[in-house]
Amino acid sequence: MLTFLKMVGAVVVAFIICVALLYVWIRWKIHSFAQNLSDSFEGALKGIGAAAMGGVPPLRIKLLRLQNHEWTMSEKIREYTESFKSAGYQMIGDFDVEPAMMELRAFVHPGDSAYAVIYEHPIAGIWFDIYCHRADNSESYTMSTGKPDLLDHAKEHPIVNVTDLTTPQKVHSKFLEKRPAGAWAEVTAANFVKQFQDAYARGMDWRLQRGGPTRDEVKRIAHRDGTEFNEESVEMIRAAWKGQAAIHYEEELFDKFLEQSAMSASEWEDIRDRLMFVHEYTQPDQIYDHLRLYEFEDECEEDELDDEGYGPQMRTIREECRKKGPRDAFKTLKQKFERHDVEYRATFDDPIEADVYVGPDVDY
Repeated sequence: MLTFLKMVGAVVVAFIICVALLYVWIRWKIHSFAQNLSDSFEGALKGIGAAAMGGVPPLRIKLLRLQNHEWTMSEKIREYTESFKSAGYQMIGDFDVEPAMMELRAFVHPGDSAYAVIYEHPIAGIWFDIYCHRADNSESYTMSTGKPDLLDHAKEHPIVNVTDLTTPQKVHSKFLEKRPAGAWAEVTAANFVKQFQDAYARGMDWRLQRGGPTRDEVKRIAHRDGTEFNEESVEMIRAAWKGQAAIHYEEELFDKFLEQSAMSASEWEDIRDRLMFVHEYTQPDQIYDHLRLYEFEDECEEDELDDEGYGPQMRTIREECRKKGPRDAFKTLKQKFERHDVEYRATFDDPIEADVYVGPDVDY
């Protein structure tokens, strides 16, 4: 959707930079929140604010309506607004995008089945998108004055970049001329927020399914900035994405378990801190903690511990996860280390395939 098309690209680029810098100690610089690299790394993080989340952009966003918002580039906002209205658009309103620390103004053109959004960010400045989508969200088409972000996009959801020196009226005419034929979904002001947020979520889920930013995406961005490309930094970036995905999905799994369990308040209070959800994004260190393998560390000699202080059990976990994936690895390791007090409870298929376990009532 609209913010995914430029804002997601922006945040992803920024955080690719963040994690890569932590690993290879190079100074990546951000020129545009959406694409180019020039301002300081610290400035970029300050602009993105709460979106940091350990080097991964927010997997979900919320739009909060603003009243009497004071735009930094108010004259440009006014100019774009008048041009959109002249093209037949109706203004929906102004919104704050959380947690991305940016604002937008949204428009709808029911007759042409199109939404439009003007974005303003303290680092990136201002740009706008015009967007349409199929009723089943299987396809979308966007025309944007933002510059290419060098990230991959699903072929069903292309982004066509145009010069930022043009006007909304001209872009709208070109948009109608170039978008694929066929019926596009009905658009309304009332549906805008949900469509916007859902499209962002679908876009982030698509990136998660690819394991986060790809090697080629990171390489393209590094090449453009003239910085060193390092294979190990790619692995660190992708690991950070998987870790954030684990947190996100476990929050949803907790909610689903509570909804379906029909437990009393006292029963839930007793069990909630002992719940374990194991899925494709579960990390080796989470399995280590779930199975309480730290209890074996006291038996290890100093030279058996790795640089992170883990004993040989962690090497076993990593190897099992590599060969089988986290879910099957957990079952194997549960038996191997005789953790019979970790009880299997259920398997969920949604929001992600996951096995649910309950650990013993012990102090961690």
